[in-house]
Amino acid sequence: MGTASCIAFLFGCVGVIVCVYTVPRMVIDGVLTGVEGILLACAMILMIVGGGALARVAPTISTLLVLTFLFMLGALPYVRYLLRDRGNWAIAQQDIERYERSLAFDSSLNAARVALGDTYRELGLYDKAVEYYEDALDREPEHREAHKGLEECLKLQSVARKETWLCHICSAANDPRDERCFNCETPRGRLVRTPLFHRLSPWVFGGAQAVVMLLLVADRLSDFGALGVTVLIAGAFYTLYSFDPTGDI
Repeated sequence: MGTASCIAFLFGCVGVIVCVYTVPRMVIDGVLTGVEGILLACAMILMIVGGGALARVAPTISTLLVLTFLFMLGALPYVRYLLRDRGNWAIAQQDIERYERSLAFDSSLNAARVALGDTYRELGLYDKAVEYYEDALDREPEHREAHKGLEECLKLQSVARKETWLCHICSAANDPRDERCFNCETPRGRLVRTPLFHRLSPWVFGGAQAVVMLLLVADRLSDFGALGVTVLIAGAFYTLYSFDPTGDI
């Protein structure tokens, strides 16, 4: 497997560079913990090192390790998308700490209370958000943003309890038994449906890669061919979730 082995090694080196760039960013953004990032990076680097070490002794296993490494590399943006709530929570925690420090310094800063209410509302912690909105209104009954935030929060709280559903057109709260909005007659449901391809993409890419590996083991596909197809699959997977991470999986 001489030529294929050399090309696989080159792809592995480029992959390590991409891995070293991507994984620390996921840690910084709060998507992965420091320990998880280290373990993931070490596992991927060990795969490419092991692939190189076994190139002469067990060429097929070596190629499989390289292909697995490349596919895992392509899946990193998908993992980032899948764990996006972790990142959002990490950012929100920083905001919460900043606003709480502001209140500790000056308890009259009602804007900080409203901001805390907004942050907790975005996290789905509606009871906590209501506390901050009501506290802000106790100190300043005419605070427009606090009134607006509290009203929105109570709506979402009602939806979370399945007491009502919100129209995605006019945001009116509707009785759970109604199938159309009482205000604008819009049918109950989502405004935008997730494309089928986006929902199936992890299974499509994973299935395609599994087929490539099976063909390689069965000697139906050369090492060089398997490497080329894997690069295409991993590249498409990486690109899809790097530049269009909008679908609901």
